[in-house]
Amino acid sequence: MTASLRETVFAYCLETYGTVPDSPFPKDPLDMVLRHANTRKWYGLLFPVERRKLLPLMRTVPWGGPGEAEEEWDRGGFGDHAGFAGAAGFTDFGDSLVSRGRAAHLRDYEDEMFESGADGFGPGAFGFGTDGFDPDEKVDVINLKCDPIAAQSLHTRPGILPAYHMNHTQWITVLLDGTVPPEEIFPLIDMSYELTASKSKRPADGGPREWLVPSNPKFFDVIGAFEAEEEIDWKQSSAVHVGDTVYLYVGAPVSAILYRCTATKVNIPFFHQDENLTIRKLMRIRREHVYAREEFPIARLRDEFEVRSVRGPRGVPAELSEELKRAAGL
Repeated sequence: MTASLRETVFAYCLETYGTVPDSPFPKDPLDMVLRHANTRKWYGLLFPVERRKLLPLMRTVPWGGPGEAEEEWDRGGFGDHAGFAGAAGFTDFGDSLVSRGRAAHLRDYEDEMFESGADGFGPGAFGFGTDGFDPDEKVDVINLKCDPIAAQSLHTRPGILPAYHMNHTQWITVLLDGTVPPEEIFPLIDMSYELTASKSKRPADGGPREWLVPSNPKFFDVIGAFEAEEEIDWKQSSAVHVGDTVYLYVGAPVSAILYRCTATKVNIPFFHQDENLTIRKLMRIRREHVYAREEFPIARLRDEFEVRSVRGPRGVPAELSEELKRAAGL
């Protein structure tokens, strides 16, 4: 099996949310569930799956490279095979066939096409490359709950798919074979944790949300930037909308929440990559309030609000949100 980020994910969930994974499936002990501390709802399902089983999902995303075979299927080709799918009411080559199940002869036909590399079915068409690719090899993946709008954008990133055997609108599947780096997986875990909180602890759908976002002063002088300007551009790696509140946590040696901001513009195209970070888009945030360093240090966040670390963008717990608003005079 390909090297996996399974333990990296578990370590992050333990450190950030105190989550210990459990295995409720006796026949599949490697299928592990991550449960929300308050609601006990699943916010993550981590399991191994054969790569070939992900192929139908990959045909539905831009990085998966839909080939001629999919176009032929849509035109009603492949003779009896497409005829069977049409008669059964399968209209979507990805979602419907995976969610409703495929007839055995359809699976066999797909395998034959894949192994022969015919009509765009080869592994190179799905982002794997051809050298040493084994369609039966198992790869760890994790299903995470996702904002429906964000999901559409996330599907353009290699390694992020519509959810395997779960609702495609509200869940995504993330490959844990290194295609998606940990620093991009962690914010998705945070989003899933926030979305599975009780409704009393998060805004109604469509309303403004609150985010806790880290800042590393070793890489950028955010204090100096906000002394010079009221609005600055900031890395966006979560589903922030205009009007959302962004609390900036400034790392060591400050190690405290310093700023309450409002997002005034999001999804600004931008690309930067170096040994420390990768930026794919920006958001513009306006400074609304500056907190004293002693008001919300990491020790208080841990002891009073169960925020053990701020490694990536995450939702703000209800109790912390109330305290932050009170301290800002709101």
